Amino acid sequence: MKRLILLCIGMFWLMLGVKAQPATHVDWQRDLDSLACWLPRLHYNFFTVRSREDFEKGIENWKHQGNNGLSDLQMALKLQQWIATFGDLHTNLNFVPLLDRNRLLPLGLKWMDDGLYIVTAPVGKEGMLDCRLMELNGTPIEVVADSLGTLFSADNEAVRKSMVPNYLCFVQLLEHFGFVPDGKVMFKLASADGNMQLHELTPGSVNPQNLVSFRPEGVALCYRNARTLFSVHYEAADSLLYVQYNKCWSRELEEEYGNREQASRLPSFAALEDSVFATLRHRPVSRLVWDVRFNGGGNSIPGTRLAEKLAGFMHQQDVPPRVYVVLGAATFSSAILNALDFKRLLGACWVGEETSGKPNHLGEVRSFTLPTSGLQVQYSTKYFKNVDEEMNTLVPDVKIPMTFDDFRQGIDPVYEWIKKQ
Repeated sequence: MKRLILLCIGMFWLMLGVKAQPATHVDWQRDLDSLACWLPRLHYNFFTVRSREDFEKGIENWKHQGNNGLSDLQMALKLQQWIATFGDLHTNLNFVPLLDRNRLLPLGLKWMDDGLYIVTAPVGKEGMLDCRLMELNGTPIEVVADSLGTLFSADNEAVRKSMVPNYLCFVQLLEHFGFVPDGKVMFKLASADGNMQLHELTPGSVNPQNLVSFRPEGVALCYRNARTLFSVHYEAADSLLYVQYNKCWSRELEEEYGNREQASRLPSFAALEDSVFATLRHRPVSRLVWDVRFNGGGNSIPGTRLAEKLAGFMHQQDVPPRVYVVLGAATFSSAILNALDFKRLLGACWVGEETSGKPNHLGEVRSFTLPTSGLQVQYSTKYFKNVDEEMNTLVPDVKIPMTFDDFRQGIDPVYEWIKKQ
């Protein structure tokens, strides 16, 4: 159970494995020259939102101002805020190496439809669990979220919901926006019964053994299988075949593109296909569910081929199963492409919440390194156009948000709705 809840923490846990490597004697003039030279040259088209002229003027302004007494981290954060205004979520100045992993807030946060909730807290602070975050040092959490949101390019609200909970754990980011002036962090929380609480946390290094996690009354099927690449579940009572596809990756893809020695540890997509078609042929199935609400992408080809095979199978059936695709805020990249495949080939009904990914998008990310800070700049090298209409998100045919009360009770409202159709 504890590991299940820790999935919600995202980039916070990445930081535990990243050694801060603060640059010394950074020549920002040289780094700005490098940024000005290489980013427009290597990026597929960096100027879809703002012009090349804006970029060149911005570079000159930065060079004229210099770091102006700013620390390297402050300079990097301000540059990243500026880069984000050009509108490509995949293009970033990676400032993480400048962050101090000894100045973290030991929290796990989950942003649901009804607010931002604490699901992991330090031992001795169990009272923070299951509470909604209202204020940070007297500032409404919505204001804090808006400020943190300037550190990345957000095409839609789902991106913001996915990213902000991760950034809130970094005290240095909160200091950058003036929310933590003296190193103290006081949270105002609303408990499940509506009472308000105040809790102060001291930033520091984080030991997972010193954390405690919220234990819901039950665990919905989608969370039970959240750590696996994919899984297949048949619900006989409801004639429902449920495929949870958490990552567009598999043993076969690892063998072809990754580490062959590690490939055998991963589940086989061919085995998933065999299981799906064996169930369709030998058991009554009235509803087929393809759940990509937690899927951030990978390689779309296996999912596309499966949709094509399913379409061929369905055409041979007198009464084919109804097909549903579950979407969520974490649905991104190749998972978006597969959702489109299932809609186009199988007439699937999209259910759930709006996605952070959008159908037409920049991607195929690569990077180059700035010469004196050593910081990496990620950039997009391709544009993927999958639909004629420009959309900032996939909007479900049936919107079914998940609240924290659903999570608390172990209920998946999307799954429950599909069962009734």
